[in-house]
Amino acid sequence: MFHYEDLTIAYKLYGNGNVPKDEQIIKDMEVILQAYAKYMLET
Repeated sequence: MFHYEDLTIAYKLYGNGNVPKDEQIIKDMEVILQAYAKYMLET
């Protein structure tokens, strides 16, 4: 059985009470998805 830590390639941590507006979350997700895509191309 896998734990989520084993399957995590990239993530963005928002501290308690520091969740940004939707626009920033979308930008952060784009960066994370680019990291996933790069990883997949290299494996």
